[in-house]
Amino acid sequence: MLLFLKNNNKPTSRSLITRWHVNFRDVSLLPDIKAVRTSFFVNGLSIIVALGGLFVFVYQEYRINNLRPQIADSQKQIDHDQKDSNKAIALSHRFEEEERKINELAGFVKANKLVLSDFIIHIGQTLPKGIVLATFDYRASGVTLKGFVQGSSAQASGIASQYEKQLKQDKFFNSSFESISLPALPTRDSQTGKLAFEMALRFPSEIKGGKRP
Repeated sequence: MLLFLKNNNKPTSRSLITRWHVNFRDVSLLPDIKAVRTSFFVNGLSIIVALGGLFVFVYQEYRINNLRPQIADSQKQIDHDQKDSNKAIALSHRFEEEERKINELAGFVKANKLVLSDFIIHIGQTLPKGIVLATFDYRASGVTLKGFVQGSSAQASGIASQYEKQLKQDKFFNSSFESISLPALPTRDSQTGKLAFEMALRFPSEIKGGKRP
């Protein structure tokens, strides 16, 4: 009897076998029963983002490659039209400048009572011997006659002074100009060697100040 009890206290080989059920109180021993793991969603989202970025990049490159020929054609057209545009702008500026001159001349002639053709004809008819007119400067303030006097220096001074007096006594010039003067005695021109003079004929001050451009 004692022997039987003694044998029963010894562990048998069967008692050493692992139990078939898991200890549910120990979480670390529980098996992973997730159908889809969290890492799958994280990796999948990363792949989708990467593919989206790649698609955007490829699409932008595609659009850029399509736009480059259009940009090149547009630039060629701009370069071609730029020459014509520059010519048109230059022509427009020239037209504006010529229009300004014409308007200025028209306003000057309209405000001035002096008829240029009559003035030239009368100058030619009354020109004394020994006086040669070279040019005349017609401005809003008056007319400046430039010419040469024949003869010696002593004779030139007398001829020029006599011509000044003749113009002052002429009715045509008296009615058209306020003053007629010889600012300086004739001087010898260095290029021609002739005695040159200038005669200043000024318009009346009320025309010059108010109505003239």
